[in-house]
Amino acid sequence: MAGGYIRSVAMPAFICPSRRSAVALSNGSANGGRPLDYAAPYFGPSSRSPATIKATASTFWGIVVPSEPPASETGRAWGGDNKVTFGSITDGSSNTILLGEKWLRPDQYGIGSWMDDHNIVGSLDQDAMRIGDQPPIQDSNKSTATGQFVVASANNPCCDYWRDPNTRMPSARLGSRFGGAHSGIMVSLRADGSVNNISMSVDQAVFANLGNKQDGNVITNDQ
Repeated sequence: MAGGYIRSVAMPAFICPSRRSAVALSNGSANGGRPLDYAAPYFGPSSRSPATIKATASTFWGIVVPSEPPASETGRAWGGDNKVTFGSITDGSSNTILLGEKWLRPDQYGIGSWMDDHNIVGSLDQDAMRIGDQPPIQDSNKSTATGQFVVASANNPCCDYWRDPNTRMPSARLGSRFGGAHSGIMVSLRADGSVNNISMSVDQAVFANLGNKQDGNVITNDQ
């Protein structure tokens, strides 16, 4: 099925009703597309350049692994889907995040953004993959450093997988982070099909362990 068709079809199961409805997005590259509010954990490099991806392909530890860039750019036998079986989720499906809510600017909920424009067909793209080694952060139009309103170019510039400290001025770049509109929590889906709330104040290491399907670290219910 054509990607252009998929991105234009409303899929309520992938839309958080606390944020928005299935209305068509209306801005730039998102124009005509439909919202996607959930993404898979990504552990790869900050840069999305083909050369960097090729050199660090072994660091894709989430359940959903990218099928981009194509083999012609990486020199690897990529270009198709990279299958992950239940047997490869060695930490256990109940201990591993499949999908979590994405961070978004509230003033872009209805119009879309560079990382909210291709629905589920984006592959190695922030539309459907967010960094799993940084904890989620509440949806906001404000600076993480000062708490003051910042323009979209300050906390949501395109396009790499940045891992800024929240003290970065004028704001951490958040377009690759998990987050959510709910007060204090991010809703996540585990690989066993269970739905769990994760605190926005979750320890960074614990959150990374939840997103990594094979690190061997133990996660307890009280974490």
